[in-house]
Amino acid sequence: MKTRIALMTALAAALLVTLVCFAQNTDLMTTGGIENGRFWNAMSEDSKVAWLVGYRSGILEAALASSSFSNPSANESTLATEVVKLQNRIMGVSFPSGLTFSEVAKSVDQFYDSPENLRVDLRDALGVVLMKTKGVSQSQIDDQISRIRKSAAEVGQP
Repeated sequence: MKTRIALMTALAAALLVTLVCFAQNTDLMTTGGIENGRFWNAMSEDSKVAWLVGYRSGILEAALASSSFSNPSANESTLATEVVKLQNRIMGVSFPSGLTFSEVAKSVDQFYDSPENLRVDLRDALGVVLMKTKGVSQSQIDDQISRIRKSAAEVGQP
């Protein structure tokens, strides 16, 4: 129960931060409808951590919902095991592990230190941080950054 309350609090905080930031110029704060580096840079350090907590919690909740809907007849024990496996797989490809939320925020800050990365959406920025934490070679990371910059440019946002 306490975990669910903490989760809901984190999600509410992330939503509040999102709404405040969207009150600014949303055309510049998003790329393809997803928050980008300008959005990120407009937030305080605490807001960045709250956003990351909410984002990660949303991923975990999506995995839970996906498991529940895909196997509605599973008993509670089986479902719990499946959910944990699915959450681990999803987190392994969508959110950096081995770092605190503050450390992830600093890594995203470093990515957005380059003005040419500001239009890259936050999912892709987190993907770059994930690649770094997994020890992917710098040449592969540079190739990925080039692809996501190109993709962001093709969206047509200013």
